[in-house]
Amino acid sequence: MKYKMAERDGRQLQVGYREFRPADVTGLIACIKDEYSSTYLKPEFYEPDFILNGVAKGEFLFLVAEAEGKIAAALGLKLNMPHETTCEWITGVVLRKYRRFGIMNTLFQMALDKMAAMPGISAGYGFSVTYHDISQRAMGHLGFVPCGFMPSVLAIQNISHSFVRDKNTKHHHIIIVKCQEKDNAGTIYIPAEHTNIARQVYDSLGVKVNTESSFVPLSGESHCLVENDAGQASCSIWVEESGADLAARISSIEENYQDPQQTFNIMLNVSDERAVAAYHELRRLGYFFTGFRPISGKNEFMLLHNPGRIQIDFTSLAIAEAGEYLREYVNTCYLNRGNYHG
Repeated sequence: MKYKMAERDGRQLQVGYREFRPADVTGLIACIKDEYSSTYLKPEFYEPDFILNGVAKGEFLFLVAEAEGKIAAALGLKLNMPHETTCEWITGVVLRKYRRFGIMNTLFQMALDKMAAMPGISAGYGFSVTYHDISQRAMGHLGFVPCGFMPSVLAIQNISHSFVRDKNTKHHHIIIVKCQEKDNAGTIYIPAEHTNIARQVYDSLGVKVNTESSFVPLSGESHCLVENDAGQASCSIWVEESGADLAARISSIEENYQDPQQTFNIMLNVSDERAVAAYHELRRLGYFFTGFRPISGKNEFMLLHNPGRIQIDFTSLAIAEAGEYLREYVNTCYLNRGNYHG
């Protein structure tokens, strides 16, 4: 146990920091319930056995802060092997009673130290909400940089939280990334109009990249992985291989999910030389560019989004300064989504 004194408005608090123990599972779930009631995006984290089994298998590593005899805060790390080689930062929650003591900043630094000691990790990932910029700023101080958006992933009417709601009908995620072992992305195949923003993103990561914009026709069959969250009406599609059937494949996936608030996020493999042709096919289906999901494994991914019937107000998002340029760029792509470019 590592102890530190924390202070807020003249009140001092002794906080102990350590790794998660099985007996902490009730306190961890209590922190989640304190913020989200029963509406947390990952409902499996209300199940003690799910958490304990994940920890036992090494899939999760949790750090906790203890104050006044209870778990006051928690932060998790999730290893995404073998599909990715990333360490995802998850479930950062602080009991409302103990906010503004700087507790989460200490947990963030501990998590960074833990991640740095993990072999085989290409990058650390955070999927930060955009109804506040607290985690964006805290992780930015640790070297995480914004790389893209996953728009419209949380249906507001289905999620409870204590922060101010913006003008959007669905909440969004901004992806923030810290390079660890992968410092060369190789060649990525992207449309010429997005070359400059790609270089800006990869330069901010300190990662080498070569961009190629030549058009290679689609061929063969597409390979896609699909995850749909029915509760949030949000579908994620990984296009790992772009084939001649791509438009038909994506249209078929979309037909399976017809909720009025249904939205789709695509991760397009741009390490595939057919990615430029795939991008134009997706543009014709109503998708627009929202950034990159870089250095996640052996392949690099571009993000695209189809908002369906959902309107997006990018200007009302809470974005830390480092992500402002990306927000402005993606907003332009959204506004131009009916045109050829965007």
